[in-house]
Amino acid sequence: MGIRILPRDLTEKIAAGEVVERPASVVKELVENALDAQATNILIVIGKDSVEHLEVVDDGTGMRPDDIPLALQRHATSKIASYEDLSRIASLGFRGEALPSIAAVADLEIETKTEDAPFGVRVQMKAGSEPVHQEIGMPRGTRIIVRNLFRTTPARLKFLRSKQTEEGHILDTVLRLSLSQVNVSFQLKRAGKLWLNAPRSDDLRQRVAQLLGWEFGEGLQPVAGSKDGYRVEGLVGPSDLHRVTSRGMYLFVNDRPVRDQQLQRAIRAAYSGLLPKERFPVAVLFFTVPYDEVDVNVHPTKMEVHFSQPQKLRELLRASLSDAVRKTPWQEAGAAWQDGPAAEPKSTEGTVPSQTPSLSDPSAMPSPARSYEPPRSVPPVVEHAVREEIIPPPEPNADGGEAYVKGRAEEPLFSSFRIIGQYRDAYLICEYRDRLVLIDQHAAHERIAFEKLEEACASQGVSRQLLLVPQVVELPPREAECLKRHLDALTECGLEAEFYGGRSFVVKGLPVLLGRTDPAPLLRDIAEELAELERTKQLDLLRTNVLARIACHSVIRAGQTMEWCEMEALLQQLDEKPGLLSCPHGRPVMIFWSLQEIEKKFHRT
Repeated sequence: MGIRILPRDLTEKIAAGEVVERPASVVKELVENALDAQATNILIVIGKDSVEHLEVVDDGTGMRPDDIPLALQRHATSKIASYEDLSRIASLGFRGEALPSIAAVADLEIETKTEDAPFGVRVQMKAGSEPVHQEIGMPRGTRIIVRNLFRTTPARLKFLRSKQTEEGHILDTVLRLSLSQVNVSFQLKRAGKLWLNAPRSDDLRQRVAQLLGWEFGEGLQPVAGSKDGYRVEGLVGPSDLHRVTSRGMYLFVNDRPVRDQQLQRAIRAAYSGLLPKERFPVAVLFFTVPYDEVDVNVHPTKMEVHFSQPQKLRELLRASLSDAVRKTPWQEAGAAWQDGPAAEPKSTEGTVPSQTPSLSDPSAMPSPARSYEPPRSVPPVVEHAVREEIIPPPEPNADGGEAYVKGRAEEPLFSSFRIIGQYRDAYLICEYRDRLVLIDQHAAHERIAFEKLEEACASQGVSRQLLLVPQVVELPPREAECLKRHLDALTECGLEAEFYGGRSFVVKGLPVLLGRTDPAPLLRDIAEELAELERTKQLDLLRTNVLARIACHSVIRAGQTMEWCEMEALLQQLDEKPGLLSCPHGRPVMIFWSLQEIEKKFHRT
């Protein structure tokens, strides 16, 4: 096939696909333009379907009538004029691609007026057609309506997710933009009803509370620091406040919302040794970086950035976050029990510091509402190679018979372990033949609880206890929307919750297995996990994930001393279900060292 020049309408649709990936991309580009136009009030409207109707209204400076034809052409912008401007980009939108990209794949209507113009102007443009102009009366600002998105590119339309998922992406986009500009009022309406409301504020904590809940906002610690022209400020969660996914990290570079892996890794490094390996910290952080030391033009969506000196940011984060992330209620109450500082995390360029836990992990502590004794802080641990293997079945008996018959031991495996003790209130130390065994008490209990819940759910149903005083729990917007759709599934798993209005839910009953567990962190974890399952189209795993999360919240954590009888009971329970050798999240229940490996370490072989 010979080389040919593609027709203009096709190249425009290809280029539009780089900028307009989904309805949320349209909202992002239009709201960023409104912010660049110095808007103080922004309204976003979703029709019955975000593909059929999207609308953004602002009270910004507006456009002159003779500017509109230029704004609809590719590579036309008022925000940069020379190559040098690319190295000091201060605006949110700057490529001049938003309006022509949208116009190439949708029907577009623009109404705009400047302060000094006697009339506004309306421009209507069917996808790919010539625009039609007319004068109208309107206040200063701009209103843009996008209809029939991807009408001319049905292949792109086919790959969109469900209506709820696409609207969830819009909600997340508006939420992040609202956090980035606390001095601007944002409203998001869906099908005629107010969905998100963030009045103008002078305080970041107040804006966080407006969008994510007052309990969430009040639990964060202030952070501020600067070094060598770099600055970070905002709010972060203490080490006992963490999330299932990274969605609780809201990051902004020069007021631009970003999802930057380098920054996320640096923040997690500041929490090294304080959080469970699979959990993520909570943070709302603003980074001020010299414009010529950050490249915001590395991706069409402008959600990723590159830093010329990333090490500066990592050092600034480590220094600024160090105090805030370690302020937990039990630490402030008294540190007399602490026996020494934790090991300083080691970081390497572009990698996450080692998450190998010391054998008592303060981050595994439950929330302060639960009455557990705090673990002692941990002295530095010498690293060594550990084979994370499963103990094989016992060797044949003296009479030649197999100890296991059809996968079940004649002589129970775990009950034959000799218990030596408990290490750092987190691991059971046992001896089995020529092996030294460590059992993760949390992983083991979690797996046992999960099996009990699954069996109950599949047969007579999960036993539920009603709360004497129902508890109201407020969730972030997207998680609240998701949870409303799956309340019946929670009821099947033994968790009785009802929608309470706004973004609040009232928890009336919990599975008996949970005991006196605080329902608030459990419901937040479940809602966040459900939102992720919806995003990845894995709702077939809904019940399994909910039960696994309930099991996780129900069992003994690291940091709780076990009596000898409790250790023996745990081993007996593991024998009741042969093969339970990992927790529901895939972590091993136990690891071991053979006598040969130990003697090799001591140079005895």
